[in-house]
Amino acid sequence: MYYPDKKTLRILRSQYDTIPVYAKLPYDGKDILEIYQAFHGPYAFLLESETQMYNGHYSIIGLPCDHRFLYDGMHSYDIHEDKKIQLHGHPMKHLEAMLEKKSPVYPDIPVFTGGAIGHFNYDIAGLYENISNHEQESLHLPMMHFGFVNACIIIDHTQKTVYFIIHADADTCLEKYDTICENLQQMITRYKQSTPYTILKDTKHRAFQTSHDKESFMHMVEKAKDYIYEGDIFQVVLSQRMECDYDEDPLSAYAKLRTMGSSPYMYYLDFDSYVIAGASPELLLQGRKDLITTKPIAGTRKRGKDTKQDQQLMEELIHDPKENAEHMMLVDLGRNDIGKVSKSGSVEVTSLKQIEYYPSVMHLCSEVSGTLKDEMSVFDAFASVLPAGTLSGAPKIKAMQIINELEAIQREIYGGAIGFLGYNQLFDTCITIRTILFHKQKAYIQAGAGIVKDSQPDKEYEETFHKATSLLHALGCEVAL
Repeated sequence: MYYPDKKTLRILRSQYDTIPVYAKLPYDGKDILEIYQAFHGPYAFLLESETQMYNGHYSIIGLPCDHRFLYDGMHSYDIHEDKKIQLHGHPMKHLEAMLEKKSPVYPDIPVFTGGAIGHFNYDIAGLYENISNHEQESLHLPMMHFGFVNACIIIDHTQKTVYFIIHADADTCLEKYDTICENLQQMITRYKQSTPYTILKDTKHRAFQTSHDKESFMHMVEKAKDYIYEGDIFQVVLSQRMECDYDEDPLSAYAKLRTMGSSPYMYYLDFDSYVIAGASPELLLQGRKDLITTKPIAGTRKRGKDTKQDQQLMEELIHDPKENAEHMMLVDLGRNDIGKVSKSGSVEVTSLKQIEYYPSVMHLCSEVSGTLKDEMSVFDAFASVLPAGTLSGAPKIKAMQIINELEAIQREIYGGAIGFLGYNQLFDTCITIRTILFHKQKAYIQAGAGIVKDSQPDKEYEETFHKATSLLHALGCEVAL
């Protein structure tokens, strides 16, 4: 059975530009990586999330796509297979125009059914603000890179249902309906014939290098504290990068990362020349049409050895004046970012200072929401919130200028955003943290710590490793402080 039928399709084609045609089956519990492996190829994407907004736990597999948008920091490109067209003008406006196609939201699939999946880099903020005059080492990755997914598989883990979806242009959907249904059946057959994914045994013990040794990182913290005492900023997030040689299959490292515990956002994005894999705890921007939400996370403790120690560390975190002050500062910054693009009176803190647990750390978490102004789009909201205050500081612009002065390398993907922008006007993105970048047979991790006037440099240095521990272990690296 395929949905919608031709009768319903005739109605929908008069209201929408692109229409998802789908089939569904009971979900038999197949491992997500088994399914992804069966459809894997360059520009195939895997997103796994557990989100209150969509009331469930979904896995999204975007099948390899042949249409992409790329901004390299100088020029924007519209790429169809091997045809690359340079675009002129603001890159955000180009991406927005490419997503003007609208599709329906089906009640039984209240999540992504097609649209753009990809990433914004931290450095995209330079499009809107004068951030840096400092030369920094760069990997020369795209600042924005999105694939347009027109065929995907959605697993609804709550309803135990798997959906196979292909988008059809409204103008041609009726004449192509039978072909689309045949293609859906081929997807189902491939799904049923998938074979179990086996994590490769990787016995290598890899050494890793950092962008700062302990002494230089602590010196960087002291310089940041000087700016705080001088009144230039209240808080700033300083980070360091860790890298190691890595010539194995990146999917295997992601598989290991998944075994270490879940996160609200897990992802594996194959951009052919580089791969991004991660498990982020932090929502950046989420919503539907004009409702937007962000989720500041600030305040960290490493996990305890047992439940009793977890409880002790949780109590310590909740009552820590430094962590609470830092957290409230960033909640206020989140309110300010959301408030810039929201209707007056619509901004509210919907959750405040809740503890959330992850494999190696626990965090203080809050949530801020608002209703977009009529003249604003979701892309205006991204311009306002990127990068998140929890990855930059407060005031944000001055903090970013200090980051660019003190950190020796461009942040690239770290502190940016990953997620989807749907044709159905649903969008969900997380902050790119707890993430591994695979590029040219190397693996890169970046982790930071929030610096305030009471920060102890050695503790902030250690915090960067606490946050990176599970990622380093997934790569076969040992951490010894």
